[in-house]
Amino acid sequence: MKKITLSLMVISCISYGQNIIYGEALGPGILGSINYERMLGEKLSVRVGYGGFSATDDYDETTKVTAIPIGVNYLMGNNHKLEIGGGANLLNFSQSVDLLGLSLETGLTTFYGGLGYRYQKDTGGLIFRLKGYYLMLGDAGAVPTVGASLGWAF
Repeated sequence: MKKITLSLMVISCISYGQNIIYGEALGPGILGSINYERMLGEKLSVRVGYGGFSATDDYDETTKVTAIPIGVNYLMGNNHKLEIGGGANLLNFSQSVDLLGLSLETGLTTFYGGLGYRYQKDTGGLIFRLKGYYLMLGDAGAVPTVGASLGWAF
């Protein structure tokens, strides 16, 4: 019975699944990210993204930053939704940096939580998100930030 129940749950998640592609300014991707999200039912989604940038300091040393946010979101509402989510962010720096007033080492896994607004129709189309995040950067501290997203659901 457990196997049948689990199989039906997996099939229902796969058959419903709306795909979403969006760009997010700021947020867990630090300055921005491109994201893929998959709906696993009407209220739950999983996300993976990629963000990165390069910065040059006063001594002409360039630091490359890569961010890979991975997370899960719970949605409440119809087209206008309350979104609650969280996840992990894999950060990689080409050298130690001071970012957002915090001293960070190369290769850091951080965690984040967020709460915000999402406009998304069940039939697909335009998606808009505005979300507040709390980025937990381990021993370096924590930073509140916001993220604004625009994309397409299909």
